[in-house]
Amino acid sequence: MKWRELFSDTWKELAPANIGDPAQHTDSSPQMKTLPPWVIATHAAAVLLFANSPSIAQLAASGTPGDRAVYTRATGASLAPGLGNSVIHTFDTTTVDDTADSFELPAGSGNAVNLTAGHHLVIYGTRYLNTNPGAASRAGLDNKIVINGSPISYGAASSYSRDGSNNNNFVRGGAIVEAAQGDTVGFQSERTDNNAQLTIAQQDADLQLIKLDDSLSYLRLSASANSPNLMSNTSAGPSAVSYDVQDEIDAGFTHTSGSSDITLDEEGRYLVFANTGFRISGGNRHRQAITQRLSLNGEAVEDSSTVVYIRYSASGDGLGGLMVTGASSIGTIIQTSADNSVLNVEVLRDNNPATTNTAVALEAALTGLTILKLPAYGEVIRLSGPSQEINFPQGNTETALDLSDVSPVSNASFSYNAAEDATKVTVNKDGDYLFLASHFLDNYDTPPGEARTITRQGFQTIPDGGAAGKISYGNGGAYNRDRTAGNGGDRARDSGDWAGAVLPLSAGDAVQTSSAQFGLSNSLIANSIGLQALNIGSISSAPTGPTLEINIPLNAVVNSTGTLITEANLRSLHVSDAASALTYTVDTAPAVGTLDLSGATIAGDSAGKVTIGGQTGIGATPLAKLHVSDTQLGGDAQLLHLENPGGLADESVSIKMVAGLSSPTYAGAYGTIL
Repeated sequence: MKWRELFSDTWKELAPANIGDPAQHTDSSPQMKTLPPWVIATHAAAVLLFANSPSIAQLAASGTPGDRAVYTRATGASLAPGLGNSVIHTFDTTTVDDTADSFELPAGSGNAVNLTAGHHLVIYGTRYLNTNPGAASRAGLDNKIVINGSPISYGAASSYSRDGSNNNNFVRGGAIVEAAQGDTVGFQSERTDNNAQLTIAQQDADLQLIKLDDSLSYLRLSASANSPNLMSNTSAGPSAVSYDVQDEIDAGFTHTSGSSDITLDEEGRYLVFANTGFRISGGNRHRQAITQRLSLNGEAVEDSSTVVYIRYSASGDGLGGLMVTGASSIGTIIQTSADNSVLNVEVLRDNNPATTNTAVALEAALTGLTILKLPAYGEVIRLSGPSQEINFPQGNTETALDLSDVSPVSNASFSYNAAEDATKVTVNKDGDYLFLASHFLDNYDTPPGEARTITRQGFQTIPDGGAAGKISYGNGGAYNRDRTAGNGGDRARDSGDWAGAVLPLSAGDAVQTSSAQFGLSNSLIANSIGLQALNIGSISSAPTGPTLEINIPLNAVVNSTGTLITEANLRSLHVSDAASALTYTVDTAPAVGTLDLSGATIAGDSAGKVTIGGQTGIGATPLAKLHVSDTQLGGDAQLLHLENPGGLADESVSIKMVAGLSSPTYAGAYGTIL
């Protein structure tokens, strides 16, 4: 059931009176206190909100792939001054309820979320606010996923805040975990600063879960020990991260323990969550902006760069220094173009090692890599945007970001056309979706210098025919510092972060990624904006027979060249039968001209239908010669409409029609069409 079936287009309020103060460990007795009433105001166009008891579901005996849930809370988990002070977050509100009891939030306060056995995607986030913002009230947080009360290295993420004008800590982390029946999950925030005067107060938190199909292929790697000189005191990188703990390597992945190379055996799409932890030491009073990015075959993957800012100063610095650890993280979907592509996680820093003289070590407790090989039948969209301003005023709605580097893009689940709206992705089916987004700034430079700001990135939804509303969960954010000289020349001008949200949507709804200013109002120009989305249901069970996902009549203009056969027009799948075993039926004859097969004109039956048996489609072997000859100069030809085909890969076909003379031709990796 979708939110539109439950709520009218109004604001919803929820005000529980007593919320437990989260315990330091899940096996501790919770400390109860009464908090002032609070309100989560969520636009009904933006989120599904259940205002019932926090315990709605009972844990099923086994999980159901595709089941999902979102748990949230508002204030309540403040952190007092003290290096290493920590809290394990608990949740009091089921914001998106599961549909098959794959998760359980027990009644009462101080309880963690229970999981069914198997693989789960875990995405979490929180926002903290400096409560005593002085001129230099620094605060930092390291955050980790917690299983059965114990932190794990997978999914770690860090944040930083600076002063009264830049006083928000935004955290976004995520990973794929494998659980036993009844395991509990949550996340922990731990202070990394020694600011003796500053309490930081939680503003919100979310925990988002998806039960994944255990029959799919997974990779989970981590590091067993810290590694000095990941980047030496004379290096700014890039350096590749090596992994020696192999918790899971399924078919489709190849990795040697201790190596940084991960071979992705098959061409395709991969859901990747990577986090790398760092520890800085030595040298001058130093600032470090350290970037984590993905690379494929030695080339940086677009929209995979995020940054952690680590600010160290001498222990006698009363301004809240002594931060030496931090982790950068990313959740994204990547596409490989060939079998046996080599994936690396790389790190580099925007710093001058000659003047800073600071080494960067790998912090194993904050390092992990988890990957899911998305099945071929999964429905995904990947978009990128140009360089653009991202520091806009807060509000509901917020300023949506441009994604127009490639347009139009369309498949069974998603449509995007920059000519209509450069910011809006429309979903074509009812269902549950995972949206991921990121931004990256290389060499943030705002005159007159020394500028600081914090930017939040998140999502808003637009119901079909309705108005946009901000999603209250899933946000990420980054601290930005324009610094090039002074204090040892510790340049630190890169920044970036990511956001992720599980969204129940109806066909025709649209999603935007947006950004808002949570610091000073300096101009902030991102070098790139990325968005990826996945129809969760599309990877949760394999189709049992030939599936025609898209079937739109194809059109061509005489004496013109254009991309005709793409996922926007034609997409079909079959998981067991070879394409040559399938039968294609053309159920609409060309409006103008004739249809030929292997040079011979095909005559249809009285209804204009033509059956082409045993053809391969655009697959591993060439398609039988198939073309349309237009007999009228200057006319438009409607080519064909396929009914129940199979075996077609995601290949574009460009056909040039020359009226009445020569055949349209396509030559590509999968053969030739004449």
